[in-house]
Formats: sequence, structure tokens, C-alpha cells
Amino acid sequence: MGKKEPELGERRSPSRFFLLVMLLSVPFWVLGAITNRQLLPGLPVSAFMVFCPLLAASILVFREAKTRGLTDLLKRSFDFKRTKSKVWIIPAVFLMPGLGALTYGWMRLMHRSLPNPQFPGSAIVFALPLALIAA
Repeated sequence: MGKKEPELGERRSPSRFFLLVMLLSVPFWVLGAITNRQLLPGLPVSAFMVFCPLLAASILVFREAKTRGLTDLLKRSFDFKRTKSKVWIIPAVFLMPGLGALTYGWMRLMHRSLPNPQFPGSAIVFALPLALIAA
């Protein structure tokens, strides 16, 4: 009898995914360590690592299911119907701003010197779409 072809997703391996993310991240770590270049003020070149999980998932899914699988994966990124408990969207959206506010409050409470905030408009315009893509 012939071998049964594995179903889509049967060959998925979290360890393979994490290993590939690590391997894809190494060049960015090295580049960030040897250069002082910044993408935006305060954002080092090594910040490109944020795209490594997306790239790793895309590579693994494409190997398994070609273009159809990759298209399905990217469509699932915006499929809110798959979210069983919608209440988790709120903490996901407000986690980082909330942690920033808590850190700021804690530094004030501890009488620490606070850096002058710098929020160039161009950084916000680029940061939001990048954050959405990276997520």
C-alpha cells in the first residue's frame, strides 16, 4: 500500500518554527550590533527582526501548501470571526500602551528622571502599519 500524504497542518512543528525564527533573526542581531544605523530615531536596524515570525510562518506554510496555503494563512490574520472570545482583543490592543503608562507612572512615583518624549509624526505614520503587519 502507498503512503498516505499528510493532511495540511499535520507536519507543523513549533520547534521548527522557533528555530527558523531564530535563524532568520541572527543577521539582524549582527547588523544591529555592528552598526549604529537607525530606521527611525531610536529604532535600530535590528528592529527588522519583528518580521521574522511572519517570514518563518510564510516559509513553512509555503513549503507545505504552496500559494494556496500562504494565501489562507494571510487571510486568517484578519479573520476576527475565528476569535472565540472577543474580550481578548481589548488587552491585546492596550497592553503596550498600558505598560508604557505604568512605567511612566512608576518612574514618577520613584522620582526618577524622565526622558523628554519625542514622537515625530513620521514615526507614528510608519509605526502603526508596521505594528499591524508584524502582529
